[in-house]
This record gives sequence, structure tokens and C-alpha cells, in this order.
Amino acid sequence: KNEVRMQKPTLGIIEDEEVAKAQRRNLRYAVLAALVVNSGSLPAGKNEVTRPELYGWIAGLSYMGDIRVGMGFEDPQKVSKLTTSSGAPERFEDLYSPVLKDLEGQGLIGLESGGGVSFSAGLGGLKAAISLLPPALSGAGTPEAVKAGLATIVRGGSLKQTAKGLLTAGLGRG
Repeated sequence: KNEVRMQKPTLGIIEDEEVAKAQRRNLRYAVLAALVVNSGSLPAGKNEVTRPELYGWIAGLSYMGDIRVGMGFEDPQKVSKLTTSSGAPERFEDLYSPVLKDLEGQGLIGLESGGGVSFSAGLGGLKAAISLLPPALSGAGTPEAVKAGLATIVRGGSLKQTAKGLLTAGLGRG
């Protein structure tokens, strides 16, 4: 089963409508998953995040459950570097602005005049957002279950990448 994980800005090599459609769907999933998973980290009564916070949450999805992070093989500041390095905020904004406008048009989020993103972190809002996630996560029911599901997906990919890296490094030494 292939999982598409292109929620961070990437450089397209070829233009393909199927890839573009998958990426748009994935960007939408990334916004919803980031809001669901991180909803519990907001102070009571707060339902708005800044765009840089949201983009950090989105980039962080790639490292949830990544064994390289747990083993110290990944830079602990990687998410921050991905979202704050020169030009990164603009790339995230270019990538996600259309998605955020679409989600606002559907009443799933609010785009505040100060640039923040608001959402309903209450039970109804979370259930609605969870139901719109990909099939592997939409039955999760709670933010904690979504987080566990994401960690399982990421862990599988990180295990494969780690194994490939170790094999490549080992074969390259001979």
C-alpha cells in the first residue's frame, strides 16, 4: 500500500495531473491531520493558530513515529529548519494558501484577518475533520488515535528508509 507524503514544499520534476491531484488531496489531509493531532496542545478556549505554527505542525507530521528521530539519526531542529529557513515560510504559504481558502469556503476552518487559522477544536469539529481524513485514519475517532495511526504510517516508511540507508552505506564500503 503506497502512502503519499508530500505535505512539505517539493520541487516537481514532471507535470502530471494525477500527481497534482494526489498532492492537492494530500495537502488537505495534512492541514486537517495537523489540526486534529495538535488540537489538544492549545490552551483551553483557544482555537486559533498562526500560519507558522500550522506549517510547523504540518512539517512535523513526517517525523511522528520516525524511528530515526527516536534513535538520534535525525536533526531535532529539522522541522524548525524546514519551516523557518530562508524562503520556507513563503513556500509553505504558496503551497497551502489555496487549500486553506478551500477549507474556509467549506466552513471547516476560518482565516482570520491577522493571518491566523481558526477551527473548532470541540468534539463536533474534531469528528468532522477526522471523518475527512484518508480511509486509514478516518475511522480513528479521537485525536490520539489519529496520531497513533500517523505514527504507524510514518514508522513503516522510516524503517524502509533506514534499512536502505544502512544497506547502501554497508555496500559502499567494500
